[in-house]
Amino acid sequence: MSKEHSHNTLKIPLYGNCRVQNPDGTHIFNCGEKKAQWYLKRSLAEVITATPLVIRLNFVPNGKGHADDSFYLQDRQNICVCCGRLDSLTKHHVVPYCYRRFFPAGLKNHTAYDVLPLCYECHEKYETSAHKFKKQLTAEYDVPKEKGTVVDTELKNVCLAASALLRHKENIPNERYEYLIGTVRKYYEAQGQLTVDLVDIERAATLEYNTQRENYKPEGQSIVESLNDIEAFVKRWRQHFLDTMQPQHMPKYWVVERPL
Repeated sequence: MSKEHSHNTLKIPLYGNCRVQNPDGTHIFNCGEKKAQWYLKRSLAEVITATPLVIRLNFVPNGKGHADDSFYLQDRQNICVCCGRLDSLTKHHVVPYCYRRFFPAGLKNHTAYDVLPLCYECHEKYETSAHKFKKQLTAEYDVPKEKGTVVDTELKNVCLAASALLRHKENIPNERYEYLIGTVRKYYEAQGQLTVDLVDIERAATLEYNTQRENYKPEGQSIVESLNDIEAFVKRWRQHFLDTMQPQHMPKYWVVERPL
């Protein structure tokens, strides 16, 4: 399963809502419990209130954080932004990983605005539409459809035969066994080896039969490199999410037109 489609449910809330203050008491950003404890354990901050957790830094940070940004200073709800469900939440990136990983570092590493909690069911529902939108973009940017890897069919058959011999050696019918061991034996015979033992079968089961196509570029990379305006591209994905899912519980101050 790919990284962007794994939809693992969150083990800790997406939004920690622990408030962090400057030494002068200015609220500069929110963070999770783990990050707050990191400051406290190193004596870099002190607790102002325990519930809700508010900490005050003991040093003056380089920047002012999000001191003037209402979106980041608000307490955000850990609910599915579409249906309001409280459990089985996943982390949804509005711009898919297949594009985002090719963004310039300054944009790729600061994407919290476009990370939203979705329940597993809503996430699955949206991915169907997102997949169609990806295909639309591939056609729009005239990206050629090609696979990134070349499969050596002969090596694949040897690898699968060896794996089957190792996994099911006690239950393979004689005729099937002879076919599988014969496939492995032919591979080694082509290399001048006349006998095959268990070590050879184990080694054959680990053969790499996929090779990277020379000069291959993933579709996402080709599209990002073709963009004249990455910000406009991000806003298209934001709008697509809103139009598709009609979310009823979006964080306050979240708008499509927010600059990157």
